[in-house]
Amino acid sequence: MPLRITPRKDIGRSAHGEHLPLPRLSAQNRRYGRKRCDLREMTIEGDRRIFERDAAQGRKVRFHFCPNCGTSLYSEGDFNPGLCIVAVGAFADLSFPPPLISFYEGSRHDWFQLPDGMKHAQRGLVSAAAADKEQSNG
Repeated sequence: MPLRITPRKDIGRSAHGEHLPLPRLSAQNRRYGRKRCDLREMTIEGDRRIFERDAAQGRKVRFHFCPNCGTSLYSEGDFNPGLCIVAVGAFADLSFPPPLISFYEGSRHDWFQLPDGMKHAQRGLVSAAAADKEQSNG
């Protein structure tokens, strides 16, 4: 799965930037932007706070952030407990590729410009093919 940018209003309330790219990282191949992680295998040091909100079908999603500066650390939820989403800005690695698809376009500010050639989706979709279909219908 390619890197994606998700401009969600709920993300802004959880101390993320309104349009901060949130890729799923892969140790084997970052271009797919996906890492299934077991939170028990992660080392998390220091204080953190959690913003929890309701998600689809009665599930919860949790955003973990620094209580001192508000920096986003990671997010995880009930839908896929093995998946942890880490913001690119949490790493000093400047070699991350740019996002290829933008979800929840209805929440994007008009002034926020995206790169040419990026796919757009009004909702959160699971595949680039679904985004292609939505883009051609929209």
